[in-house]
Amino acid sequence: VTTAALPWRTGTAVNPLLRAAYLSRRMKEINNQTLLHVEEHESEEECNASYNFTQMNDGSPIQQKMVTLVIPWLELEEDRLELYGPDRMFASPYEQEEYMREWLRTDAHMADAANAEGGVRILFYPARYHAGLKSIFAMGDIVAVLRNQTDGDDLANAVCILEEPEHLNWYRAPGEGWTKVFNYVVGIVHTNYIEYAGTQFHGLWTAPAIQVMSSAMIRAYCHKVIKL
Repeated sequence: VTTAALPWRTGTAVNPLLRAAYLSRRMKEINNQTLLHVEEHESEEECNASYNFTQMNDGSPIQQKMVTLVIPWLELEEDRLELYGPDRMFASPYEQEEYMREWLRTDAHMADAANAEGGVRILFYPARYHAGLKSIFAMGDIVAVLRNQTDGDDLANAVCILEEPEHLNWYRAPGEGWTKVFNYVVGIVHTNYIEYAGTQFHGLWTAPAIQVMSSAMIRAYCHKVIKL
């Protein structure tokens, strides 16, 4: 889950997309190894016992895992114009998704991850751009969006990566907490907001407050934090 998306060439747009693409490749390797293991055993029951797999409540086979990238969709046309320019206004999330997949194919040379069928899955949450803060913020509860667009039971078994966890939770809508919904939550810190605030004329007052608030957001919603 990240706070920006291409064609905005910012770190929280490019890095998460590439990270999702590489994770998708790795997940495909794991899925293929699992299928190969199934074929090598006499029965699916024997394979499940060996790997300690479980079945769904209805008895259906366990589904293969995939990587989902969750990104903001700027609801206002003027926001898309300011960030993306007049040539990339995108009339719908689908058009922006196609642009991102084409970038993965041509610029990143990761056609396998760009494939909509077997590559990275892309979901959007409604958001708006704050010109004063030069940041995108969600308009609503992102977790609720995920529940509406996925099988809610899958979230409990998933690992969630929050790109800029403090940013994602500063103006977080009321709802379920990340660690309450997902099995494990990893926060990746991109920006030194304390240093950024210190460069502003009001930084003497805002930097300490941002430090306290950011630390609280990270600790509250992450099991593990990685600082870039």
